Amino acid sequence: MKYNYVFSDYVPIHTIIINEAKIATIKHIKFIKPDSMIYLTTLNIIDVYGFSSIFDAIYAAQL
Repeated sequence: MKYNYVFSDYVPIHTIIINEAKIATIKHIKFIKPDSMIYLTTLNIIDVYGFSSIFDAIYAAQL
């Protein structure tokens, strides 16, 4: 099953492409593909340690 979570209904496609190109040029960026256990760990980290950033909590859950 393929999901298309591109916000083309809200933003023009050329804006999405430009933003993706900007992200692709960031040095030392690492793509993290979380699974259900990582998401559960993330929620636990947010609850226990009070993280305010979901992205920081996902990264911490990967460690």
